[in-house]
Amino acid sequence: MPMIEKLLPHRSPMVMIDSVEGTGADSARALRVFGPDDYGVHDGLVLEEVLVESLAQTVAAFMGLASVAAGRAPAAGMLVGVNDMRFHDEVPAGVQVVFEAVITRRLPPFFLADGKVTVADRVVAEGSMKFHITESDVEKMA
Repeated sequence: MPMIEKLLPHRSPMVMIDSVEGTGADSARALRVFGPDDYGVHDGLVLEEVLVESLAQTVAAFMGLASVAAGRAPAAGMLVGVNDMRFHDEVPAGVQVVFEAVITRRLPPFFLADGKVTVADRVVAEGSMKFHITESDVEKMA
């Protein structure tokens, strides 16, 4: 599997996932352990905005893997909306955080995804996101 940096346009300290541990036809699972001094950690807790960005990067890594598997460079894109994001608990630094995303709708150049964040099998956040993928051959992902 390519390194995360080959799948995302982000670079340290803005890379918010450590690895992609699994993908399905329309889903991806990524992991991260945030350190106490990492970007987006304040007073020992991971900021909610960072959890959302990590979910978005999970989707981006999924799209990047699909592009690489098809022999193309990862498509450029961006998170353009977040809907109904709910935060159920705080996330402390130093624990493994699991990000799971499922593509629920493909209307190129827009993609919709549902995501959830878990810690120790407990859902701590969940919601929906909208993405705009700008690569001209994005129809090949539909």
